[in-house]
Amino acid sequence: MPRRIVRPISSLENQLHELDSAALAQQVRSLLVEAQALSARLAALNEVTLAMQSDLSFEGVLQVVTREARWLLDFQYCSVALSSSDGASYQEVALLGEQDDARRRVYAREAGAIGQSLVNGHALIVHELSKADAPAGMRSALIVPLRNGGSDIGTLNFYANRPRHYTQADLRFASTFAGQVAAALQNSRMFASVQQARNDLRTVLESISDAVLVIDADARVRLINRSAQRMFSVPEKGIVGRPALWFRRVRYTRERRLIPAETFRELVQAWQAQPRVARTGICQLADGRHFEWAYAPLRGLGVAAGAVVSFRDISARVELEQMRDDMLHMLVHDLRTPLTGVIMGIDMLMMPGDFVPPDERQALLAQTYRAAESLLEQLNT
Repeated sequence: MPRRIVRPISSLENQLHELDSAALAQQVRSLLVEAQALSARLAALNEVTLAMQSDLSFEGVLQVVTREARWLLDFQYCSVALSSSDGASYQEVALLGEQDDARRRVYAREAGAIGQSLVNGHALIVHELSKADAPAGMRSALIVPLRNGGSDIGTLNFYANRPRHYTQADLRFASTFAGQVAAALQNSRMFASVQQARNDLRTVLESISDAVLVIDADARVRLINRSAQRMFSVPEKGIVGRPALWFRRVRYTRERRLIPAETFRELVQAWQAQPRVARTGICQLADGRHFEWAYAPLRGLGVAAGAVVSFRDISARVELEQMRDDMLHMLVHDLRTPLTGVIMGIDMLMMPGDFVPPDERQALLAQTYRAAESLLEQLNT
């Protein structure tokens, strides 16, 4: 490593004294211009950071790049090359400048100057572009990779219509800018993934007939599907964010709450239990409907992060079970009379001696036979 030469202050003062006033003024103006340009670039970087934080969509981040990059670098064409999900290829998309149809195709990962930056993972200054790498009319390029947390997103590319246009100073600012863009793009992808997962969950919740509540770790409602809204007669906007215990206030009449107090006690006990475990139960609402409820804790990183509570309307099932019990009771009652007649007739015929006189025996046999026939007929029908 070369030694740093530190000049004495007296030597610098002598050099300044040797400059005439015109040269000194020119030197000061030059330093001021450089300082202002540096200040503008730093301010632009700060503005870019704030702007990208205000929009979490992928397209919104790219729009910020298009709008704000002009304050950082001088270019006539700007594009972003996005890597495929498997990292085997990339596609270049113009952000500023006319998109050349020939450049819309998918390139192999190692193809061209962009591929070289992707493979090596380093920023690249191209002082003289080859015809294959250059958009129409462009002569030089500054290509910086977009990487965040080991994730290879692609490259950010600036093109100028003059050769040898970009310097190492441009490279440093572009690299800082690309780091912010990569972080914003990665955040937008994660946000989109979370949104997709939330939408998928919402689709599943809305497609089932069970009433479902999702409760967060603070015991507040975070999701409620339409079935639950109909069950409790509340709109989604009026319930999301409320404490889950608010449902205890839902009333069927002024004197009667919709959900039994016993059911609420069981749910609160399930929430307060350590460790939390799944529980189920059955309750009858004040309006007469029967519901089967289920409580299941949600866990994140091994820690209880909320719960899912569902209510399934089993009124039809309860009604069917009641009808079955009633029919069974009626069947037993209807069969008991002929069966009793058969048993009593046989019992009397089995008595010793002349308990049944001979002249009445034939009539008793006929009566017993008719009771047996009646029993068989009822069984057959």
